[in-house]
Amino acid sequence: MASNTRLVVTSLEKRRQRN
Repeated sequence: MASNTRLVVTSLEKRRQRN
């Protein structure tokens, strides 16, 4: 679960920076 959460956070941060 922790690994999955970290992946989601990274994806969200990357998407926010891309925008």
